[in-house]
Amino acid sequence: MRFNQWAPSPDSIHQGTHRGEYAPEDGPLFSIITVTWNRLETIKRTMASVQAQTYKNYEFIIIDSASNDGSIDYFDNNKEIFDYYISEKDAGICDGINRGYSLAKGKFIYLLFSDDWIPENFLEEAAKSVENLPDDVGFIFGNCHTISLHGNSWVQVGDPNYHTKIRYMMPGINMPCLIMRKEMIEKTGFFDLDVDVPSDYDYLLRSHMAGWKGVYCPDLYSYFSKGGNSTIKELQGHREVFQIACRHAGFSLGAAFYYARNVCRYGIKVALSKIPPSIEDKAYALYHKWRS
Repeated sequence: MRFNQWAPSPDSIHQGTHRGEYAPEDGPLFSIITVTWNRLETIKRTMASVQAQTYKNYEFIIIDSASNDGSIDYFDNNKEIFDYYISEKDAGICDGINRGYSLAKGKFIYLLFSDDWIPENFLEEAAKSVENLPDDVGFIFGNCHTISLHGNSWVQVGDPNYHTKIRYMMPGINMPCLIMRKEMIEKTGFFDLDVDVPSDYDYLLRSHMAGWKGVYCPDLYSYFSKGGNSTIKELQGHREVFQIACRHAGFSLGAAFYYARNVCRYGIKVALSKIPPSIEDKAYALYHKWRS
């Protein structure tokens, strides 16, 4: 595994005016981290959804990888939305995530990608969900409203029994709706820079093997825009999931079976790629409805 040793340069830190002071009596402090690069048009919606939160005890940190599409000007003109942003070149999305984690002050940390957004009661529901969590619970997760590039949508329901599958496949833990305890991050470590696609699976499996548990919260949900790295590099992602399962949990017939199954599914998808995308999206939505 490869991690980064990083400290921000003084010139890279740009102060916002969101809040500045946080009171424990207002509830637990959440750190919202958004990692971005040249996503001006979508991050506007992301930032607006954070600003609209009914629960106010949070800090908002933006990690920008030296965008040149006007994002920096937008940040500078909307300082009231965030606590601060950092803009400097990084080594990729996992490097950016790690930088955000190293800066976060909250007891709980939420990674909100720059294509995604949250309902106004997201943190309010999260605050209720983390009350009286057992010490061995390192994260909570909910459901994910997925929107395709063609405008179709469906709900990816979280799996409360994820622990029965995580040793050999990526279970139904929706990363766009995952909130982690800072203590778990401090003890598990950062994201592995050598993992390209399923970095979330690598991290969650490492946490699971270290004894951390997760809790499914059905009232927690977020909105996820399909079409990112995991969609573009789907076949590579299946291969890496199998490799990660073998690396951290040992080889198993279950891991081999699910790898073979997912490769076959990918092959069928490629063979049917001439089907109009709108029909493909609807079939995918029906599949997730059947699973739930």
